[in-house]
Amino acid sequence: MSDKVISIPSIPAVLIPLLILLCTVFGPGLLNVAPAPYISIAMSLGYLDRLGPCSWAAVFPNLYLFACIAVGTGIAYAGMLQADDWDNALLGTPFLIGLGVALVEMIPLWVHLVWQRRFLPQDSRFQNGAWALLGTLVAPTVWVALFTLVYAVSPIGSYGSIAYTQFQLEPIVQWSSVAGIGGIEFLMVWSSVIIYRSWIRYVRLDAVEEAESKPLNQPSDVKTHHHRSRLLSRIAFAPTPTFLIVSLFVYLYGSMRFWNGTGTFYMKPLRETMLPTVKAGCVIGSSHVNDMTSYLNQTIKLAKEGSKIVIWSESAVHMRNAQMLNDFWVTAKNISTTYGIYLGVTYSEYDEDKNLIDNKNMFTLFDPKGKVSFEYQKAHPVTMVETTVIAGPNKLPVVDSDFGRLGGAICFDMDFHNFIAQAGDQKVDILLQPSWTW
Repeated sequence: MSDKVISIPSIPAVLIPLLILLCTVFGPGLLNVAPAPYISIAMSLGYLDRLGPCSWAAVFPNLYLFACIAVGTGIAYAGMLQADDWDNALLGTPFLIGLGVALVEMIPLWVHLVWQRRFLPQDSRFQNGAWALLGTLVAPTVWVALFTLVYAVSPIGSYGSIAYTQFQLEPIVQWSSVAGIGGIEFLMVWSSVIIYRSWIRYVRLDAVEEAESKPLNQPSDVKTHHHRSRLLSRIAFAPTPTFLIVSLFVYLYGSMRFWNGTGTFYMKPLRETMLPTVKAGCVIGSSHVNDMTSYLNQTIKLAKEGSKIVIWSESAVHMRNAQMLNDFWVTAKNISTTYGIYLGVTYSEYDEDKNLIDNKNMFTLFDPKGKVSFEYQKAHPVTMVETTVIAGPNKLPVVDSDFGRLGGAICFDMDFHNFIAQAGDQKVDILLQPSWTW
């Protein structure tokens, strides 16, 4: 009887996907850690690269990595797709989403490795030049293309994008004004590719090269002019320097948008650069406590304290019939005219004919003369959470005011590019956005 060879996975082969799972938990979820996506993508690329060319032996490790990313994404999304009260019945959907996200995330890495093995031989993988630079751009390009399609059809829009982890880094956030959320994702994935490439080139390979002997009797009269010209031409298309230059430009551009004085090199006194401001206030309500009197009293208090714009948090009160809504509007109009403010009230508008179940998530803005500036119905109810909310038209409301052009949106609307881009297209100065008090 012949002995069978049993293949036992190495410790790194087991631990690396688990570390990727951990980084994924802190990537797209509510507990964002800025470096987590970079580490996750770089380690995923390294893990897949070490598996070598496509073979049956690589199937299980690929499935193992896929499962870790799916579970990590499911854990991250589990907290986002819950209502006020935790419901275990909703846990299945986040992990189904995780399966889809894991597949979409791994495709760019597979394409990157296939392209690399096809066009960059093993002995020239880390040489500089146009082909090497192009090779580092494959994964970020495919990533952005795929996720742009996903965001366009996904019921949760771009919610959970890796770009959200960078929103505390203001220079990076400013780049979205040029390239959108896809521009941030492109830079992040490109960074991860460069991190992995640099790790392999300057850590693993250099450690091997140091062990190799080098000739000690090189002639002293070797000409260096040709070598220098070749070096400069290679650096011109070197992936790492090119990446660093682009990153430097992004940070410079984002930082320059915070300069005090536009149109001048030097900073100006604050009295010359401060833009006019308007005092605003917010009434924090609760969808479970229909305390309209308290919210109206808070509104009056804010108006007396000088707020010129007052808005309520999402679905602060419930309107159960037309008469109740009409009385509420009359009260809101009186407050807006009495104190000369823009008042944005939020409410769930129920239909008595539908057993008070289906409802509209509304945001109505009254101007200082008591006129309705806009009456907006939430266009993108939260999947699995607002199951009884009727979606409104996919049109962002805009109105001119004493303080510039005002726009309106509600909470989850902000995660849909095609919708929120209307604010920029219509030159909105102030975007009013009531949100749910999670």
